[in-house]
Amino acid sequence: MIDLANLPATLESVWLPASASAVNIASTSRLDLNLNGSVLHKVWRGGIETDALDNTPSPAILANSQDKGLFAINDGGTVYVYHSFSGFAGSLQTRLDSGEKVRRIVARGDYDTANRKLTARLVSVILP
Repeated sequence: MIDLANLPATLESVWLPASASAVNIASTSRLDLNLNGSVLHKVWRGGIETDALDNTPSPAILANSQDKGLFAINDGGTVYVYHSFSGFAGSLQTRLDSGEKVRRIVARGDYDTANRKLTARLVSVILP
């Protein structure tokens, strides 16, 4: 038996069709995921699925303590890159407020299985 708990994790969720309520931006340091309508929602460590996410509790993606990393929004084929989670979250909120929808989100970082929280160093969001 191999303990995967300390390995970096990848969280992915896909909504088909894209959803206006997929992500709730609780603050510039936290995204809460609403998995209703998500056709894929999983967490992997070391290439092995370690958690099939559900909405209890809602999974969250958190900023790391330095608020630094690589965060991207693909909006209709144009990619916007941010080096702070707070800048990324603010931009995503603006897009969602203007009616955009989320199709896919992938995040990489340290995952707390018990609390369903991923502290991210990398996040990519795809809007239709």
